[in-house]
Amino acid sequence: DKEAFNSSYIPKNVYGYGHELYIRNVLEAIENNRRGLVEGIEGRRSLELINAIYESIETEKEIFLRFKPKKCRLGNNYEKNI
Repeated sequence: DKEAFNSSYIPKNVYGYGHELYIRNVLEAIENNRRGLVEGIEGRRSLELINAIYESIETEKEIFLRFKPKKCRLGNNYEKNI
């Protein structure tokens, strides 16, 4: 625990260190009409995974990917289920 505590760091902003480089890459890809490091479908898969994790936590059920969220706060119909 002591080693983990001493090796921790505080990033200079809430987005950490990776977001700045990623956003810079996106802007350069747009400006130079080239592909970025990550295509849209990969971003979508990441969001599907994050939504599935939240849905599983809130429903206490196993979630299979390629689903549409119904109850998690990030889901499409969450407000109907409050």
